[in-house]
Amino acid sequence: MDANGGKDLLSKLGELIKDNPIVGSRTGDDSRYKKFLDVFPPAQLKELNLEQYCIGSGNKNNFCWWIERGLENVLGRYSPGTSRGHIIYKEKDGEFYLNRHLIDLSNDEALAYTLKIQYEIANADVSSDVSWVDDDSDIYIKAGVSKKVTIGDARKLRLLAIYHPDDFIPITSSDHLGHFLNLFGLKKADIPDKNKPVARSKKLFEIYEKAKNKFNAKLTPYDFMCALYSDELNIRPMKESKNMGDNNGEEDFSVNEKSKVEKSVNQILYGPPGTGKTYSTVRHALEILGEKDSSIEGIQQLKDKFPGQVEFVTFHQSFSYEDFVEGLKADIVDGQISYDVKPGVFKEICSDASSKGMRDSSTERIDSNAVIWKMSLGASKTKDAAIYFEEAQESNSLVLGWGGMADFTKCKDKGDIYSLCEDGGASFVTDFIFGMKEGDIVIISDGNYKFKAIAKVTGPYCYDEGSDLPQKRGIEWLQIFSESRPVLEISEKNFTQSTINKPKHIKQGRLEECLINESVIRNDKPYVLIIDEINRGNISRIFGELITLIEPTKREGEKEAISIQLPYSKTSFSVPSNLYIIGTMNTADRSLALMDTALRRRFDFIEMLPNHDLLLDNLDGVNLQKMLKVMNQRIEALYDREHMIGHSFLMHLKNVKDLNHAFNNKILPLLEEYFYDDWQKIKLVLADSSDLFYEEVSYGPDLFKGMENETEQKESYRRASSSDIKKDAFIRIYKSSSEVDEGSS
Repeated sequence: MDANGGKDLLSKLGELIKDNPIVGSRTGDDSRYKKFLDVFPPAQLKELNLEQYCIGSGNKNNFCWWIERGLENVLGRYSPGTSRGHIIYKEKDGEFYLNRHLIDLSNDEALAYTLKIQYEIANADVSSDVSWVDDDSDIYIKAGVSKKVTIGDARKLRLLAIYHPDDFIPITSSDHLGHFLNLFGLKKADIPDKNKPVARSKKLFEIYEKAKNKFNAKLTPYDFMCALYSDELNIRPMKESKNMGDNNGEEDFSVNEKSKVEKSVNQILYGPPGTGKTYSTVRHALEILGEKDSSIEGIQQLKDKFPGQVEFVTFHQSFSYEDFVEGLKADIVDGQISYDVKPGVFKEICSDASSKGMRDSSTERIDSNAVIWKMSLGASKTKDAAIYFEEAQESNSLVLGWGGMADFTKCKDKGDIYSLCEDGGASFVTDFIFGMKEGDIVIISDGNYKFKAIAKVTGPYCYDEGSDLPQKRGIEWLQIFSESRPVLEISEKNFTQSTINKPKHIKQGRLEECLINESVIRNDKPYVLIIDEINRGNISRIFGELITLIEPTKREGEKEAISIQLPYSKTSFSVPSNLYIIGTMNTADRSLALMDTALRRRFDFIEMLPNHDLLLDNLDGVNLQKMLKVMNQRIEALYDREHMIGHSFLMHLKNVKDLNHAFNNKILPLLEEYFYDDWQKIKLVLADSSDLFYEEVSYGPDLFKGMENETEQKESYRRASSSDIKKDAFIRIYKSSSEVDEGSS
């Protein structure tokens, strides 16, 4: 809705609230609300015991019952979806349910943990910036707890509305907040992301204050909400019940516990060109990834949001097994050609999805004063790298290749090192000995795009006499991964080519997650491989023996799991169960009936047909919906449904000039390809009886003079001489000539 629409809505709201008798009933004055505050004052929330807190405890007047049901008449309804949204509750058998991230704690410890979080939110200083409530990392810091599990967005909003009723609109659904902000005319760019519900709530509060100042000084946030959900305004979200503030049970109760949509691990979106197949892969991927951010529309946005979790590849006729799985690739170093086995996109993402931490989660926090280093152990992708890493693990030390067999123990400064170092690595040795300090964090790299371990420096430089790799420093291994992981999981940019350096783009919070977050260490998050134009590749050539391994029952961890030895690297390989493959298939290129049988059997196929309803019904007098629908009906009758024309060719048009461009550059060439040289069928699709799109080619009577009996001229057409197609030509596609003439007279 535009700004004018927002002004109209504000005026309608003003008419409703001016004379409404309920306006002015302040939540803070309600006797029931006062009773709640007497029992559960915000300053004492951390002191609650299990009986006082837990729903299901037998004590009806518990804290969770009050915030879910007891205040419905003064703040509207709030539903956490299930009792699990309370983090802790008492089950019917008398046992306490704990959120799975708290099961290592006792019941009392788990209660103390979640109460610290809820206490901080309930006691937030609303006179200052409260945007920290939208950032779970900030919540953990303020509450002084480790990163285990926070509370859902709806519960955050509920606590703020309960304990600050004059400062927050008591709507607990981020979707609904966004819905109302849109109706009041805010531009999409000005509406905070869905995962920032507090920011959205503050934006809506600004509109409330405007309405209060303009129409009724006694208007309360609760009354403002009642007006928004009223029958008189009739603007509540379509799925909304009349219980204001209900979030339809769609609360996420943890950043680590997003609901996973049951999706096929292998699926192909197929249909005619222009039906939004590639665009729809983003929506399908977001569902798999448990992400509800509707602002993500492109593949690159998706990859940026989920670094390392999403890969994209387009199949084509020359795409091979070596590109997809692994193969020998040439490298030129110092003018010499060498051939190494390099992984393809499929093996890479399988490796990422399989990578798990070899050590249990810890409470290790990265000191803000610690320097974060990147170090490679031996040359990447060589035998040296494996030898160095093995030595490092066995000796619990960093192992430096530079410096040879020289002993730097007595070196006092950079100059001493340079005098002893003969292999050109003096700067690296200097950083290793004097740069790194005890307590610093070292990320062990695996090339520029991967990392395989995290360590903390615990000791000074030492010379390991008798070892072939004597340059060492004592460390504590904080985490070692079974498979190297993408650098972009912990950094905004990939590493640079250097043995030792201090990378500038490390995200400390994400690095910490690799140490303390069990979900990250177990790597139970989903990974998505999007294969565009999957039917254009030679499937048997690209997948090879792996076509069997992608079956759900044959994947890693399943009862019928299969692993094979790869032909180039001779390593064991299996497909992880948390990898999802989404393909797209253009049926105009190849019929579904001709699709590789092995692929058809292993994928779920989702048909995507033109959606005419997405088009304008009046573009300068042209009904695009009817026009495309009629054209596709004719194509289906003359050819088949696999060669219809997708709606995306006609979306986002502003005028007939744009429509001309779409026809001349997209639709007419497509029809000419479909019905090659069959001009009559093309003209039938366009209802072109008046030669408005195509005109017959006339060569004149003398072209074959004297050869009339020997030459049979075929009917030939070309596009109308003027590239500017008249509006009536488009209308005649779906209306008869008499209807068009009648409408224009």
